[in-house]
Amino acid sequence: MRREALNTATAALGEHRWDVDLEAGTVTFSAVADPARRLVASAELVATLAPASGSILWGWAHPQGKAEGPVAKLRTHGEEAGIGLLSQAEVPFPPTATLQPDTWIDDTAFVIGLAATELTGAAPAFVAPVEGGTRAVFLLDAGLPPLTVAGAFGALPHILSTTPLRDGRTSAWGLARLAGWQFEWADAAYSGARVSDASGHATFHFDESARIIGFQPGA
Repeated sequence: MRREALNTATAALGEHRWDVDLEAGTVTFSAVADPARRLVASAELVATLAPASGSILWGWAHPQGKAEGPVAKLRTHGEEAGIGLLSQAEVPFPPTATLQPDTWIDDTAFVIGLAATELTGAAPAFVAPVEGGTRAVFLLDAGLPPLTVAGAFGALPHILSTTPLRDGRTSAWGLARLAGWQFEWADAAYSGARVSDASGHATFHFDESARIIGFQPGA
C-alpha cells in the first residue's frame, strides 16, 4: 500500500518535518538532523477547509488545483450519484462546525481523505495546515516501490509509536488487502493475524479493543 510505503520511507528519515508548496504541487519531507536527506512527493490537491470563509473548496475548483485529473472523479461521482457535497465547487460548513471548529475541520479533512482514496484509487491522503488555520487535503505520489512484509515490519515500531490508529485490527487488514499480501486470521476471536508475501511473513497480535499489542516478524 502506498500509504505504508510512504510511512516506511519517512520513518527512515528519523525525526522529520514537511513543507507544502501549493504552487509547485509538492510536499517535501526532510530529516531534522540532516535537511539534505529528503523525500519529495507530488501532491494533488483534493480540497481546502478554510475557517475564514467557513467552507470546503474542492481541488478541481481551486486556483491551485487541477480541473481535470484524479480529483475530478469526486465531482463526477457526485454528479452521477446526486451527491451535492461532491459536485458543488464550494460547500459551506454546517452550523454545528462552529461548536468545535478545529475538531470539526480535522475530522472532516480525515473523512475527505478517505473518500478521495476510495473514489480515485490513489493514495495516500495527506492533511496539512496552511495559512490562516486552513487545512489542505492532498493525494501524494512519491514514486515508491510496492511495500513488502519485510520492509513494513522493519519500520513498524517507529510507525506505531508516532501514528495513532483508530482501529489497529482493521488497519492491519486494510494494509494487507491494499498491499496485495496474503492475510489469515489466527482465530475466531480475531486476536491475531498472519500476513505474508514473497519477502517473508509476520504475525500481528490484537487486544479485545482491536489495538495492536504486538507483532512478530517471521512468526
